[in-house]
Amino acid sequence: MSMTAAADFRAIEIARIDDDDRLRPVDEAYVAMIAASMAATGLSEPIIVRPHPTAEGRFKLVAGAHRLAGGRLNEWTEIPAIVRELEDAEAQLVEIDENLMRRELGPLDRAIFLAKRKVVWEALYPATKNGGDPKTKKTLRDSQMANLAIRFSKDASEKTGLSERSIRRATSLVASLTPDALRLARQTYLARHGGDLAALAAMDPAEQVAAASKIASGEIKTLSSYRPAPKRPADEVHFEKMVDLWSRTGTKVRRRFLAHIGVETPKKPALSVANDAADLDEVG
Repeated sequence: MSMTAAADFRAIEIARIDDDDRLRPVDEAYVAMIAASMAATGLSEPIIVRPHPTAEGRFKLVAGAHRLAGGRLNEWTEIPAIVRELEDAEAQLVEIDENLMRRELGPLDRAIFLAKRKVVWEALYPATKNGGDPKTKKTLRDSQMANLAIRFSKDASEKTGLSERSIRRATSLVASLTPDALRLARQTYLARHGGDLAALAAMDPAEQVAAASKIASGEIKTLSSYRPAPKRPADEVHFEKMVDLWSRTGTKVRRRFLAHIGVETPKKPALSVANDAADLDEVG
């Protein structure tokens, strides 16, 4: 189905709406505020749902998680909704765009949503990727979707009001952070500090995690306080690895290695050989 398909406005039973698998959890304090407003003046902007892809007679929430939670808090049985025929990727794009329009999003959350939007956008319109197949692009230009399949950064800029340069920087930031560093950063002030986020993303992957861990644990307060461990000389690291390997290697391999580097090893004394044979006889 196309995202331009006609929408159907109606009241829907809240019990028939599924709102699992959301990209962002609801803020309970914000839900309480919205619920109070809804109780006083009603719902000024309906939620958006789509027919459930696997459960007949049910709906999947597309946009309006806080409004839906506010309705539940007010013990409403129905809520005004716009029903749209959307595929999974299209529905995710609508959800992302709604979140991107929220003013309270910090730099990290906004960057995460933009990065996710880029993935979804290019899945819907693969010919808009940089370096896409020219034949595919020509087919796209000739199709009825041509007006929708514009470059991601341009479309995102029109939707969010951010410059295309800001959007490219945000998606690059998320791509540069490791998953662990990203998870840790979201728990700290870094999620709201664009400058330090960029500095974190510029670090080596291991240092990203180490720095974000120290901030998340409270060991340090800001990224500027982080001091990476001094790098050890390569020959020292290699020497320790060789010693460790040597300690875990058997006698036969050690003798073979010594012979390889030209170090002669003393032969086993005859008495020792005889004793070994005697020991074997006793065992037998």
